Amino acid sequence: MSPARQKGRGRKPGGQPGHPGAGPELLPVERCDDVQEHHPKHCRRCGTHLLGDDPEPLRHQVIEIPPITAQVIEHRLHRLICPCCSTSTCASLPTDVEPSRYGPRLSALVGLLGSAFPLSFSKTQALLDQLLGVEISRGAIAAIRQRLSAALAQPMAEALQSARQQPVAYVDETPTGNPDRKRGWQWVMVTPVVTVFLQGLSRSAAAAIDLQGNAFGGIVVSDRFSAYNHLPVMQRQLCWAHLRVR
Repeated sequence: MSPARQKGRGRKPGGQPGHPGAGPELLPVERCDDVQEHHPKHCRRCGTHLLGDDPEPLRHQVIEIPPITAQVIEHRLHRLICPCCSTSTCASLPTDVEPSRYGPRLSALVGLLGSAFPLSFSKTQALLDQLLGVEISRGAIAAIRQRLSAALAQPMAEALQSARQQPVAYVDETPTGNPDRKRGWQWVMVTPVVTVFLQGLSRSAAAAIDLQGNAFGGIVVSDRFSAYNHLPVMQRQLCWAHLRVR
C-alpha cells in the first residue's frame, strides 16, 4: 500500500465541491398530477419588481400518497307488497355488485398479503385496520383467500399445463413463510412462455414431481439438489452457476 494511500488525501467523505449531484431521477411532467409555478417577486439585491418566466426553471418534485380510506357503499333492497295479490317481492342486487361484503379490490389485496407478501392473519388484520381503517375478522380473511383460490384454480391449471409442455424448464425452490407460520417452500418453473409458482410444505422429490408432472418430456435445468435425481440423465441440465471450476 502506498504512503499516499495510507495517509489519505484529507478529503471529507461524500461528494466533493464542484462535483455534480446525482439526486433521484425526475419523473416526466406527464406523470405529475399538478404543476405549480413559483416566481420571485423582487430582485434579491435591489428589490426591483420582477416579471416573466424562466425558460429552464429548476424542477423539484414531491411524491406523496393521497389520503387512503375505504369506500363503503350501502345497497338497500326494498321489499314491497303487491296491491293486487298481496305477494311480497324484494329487489335483487344489480349484477355488477359483489355479493360478498368485501369488494374485488379489497379481496385482491387480502390475497396479495397472503401470497406474494405472506403475512399472518393478525398482521393482515393490523395492516388493513391501520392503513385503510377496515376491520376484518380472521374468518373473513380465510373465506376471501379460499374464494380467490377457487377463482384462480382454472387459469393456474392452464398455466401449469402449458409450462409442462415446453421443451426446456428452469426449476428451483426456496424457503418461504406462510400465513400459518409453518416453514414452507416456494417452487418455481420458468419457461419461455410462462412462469409458474407453487407453494407447499415439502421440499421432497414428490413436490418436484407435482410441479413438473409425471409426463414432462423436456430438459430440466436445476441445481444439484437430490429432489431432481428422479430425472433421467439425458433430461437434466445442471445450472452452470453450480458447476465447479477446477
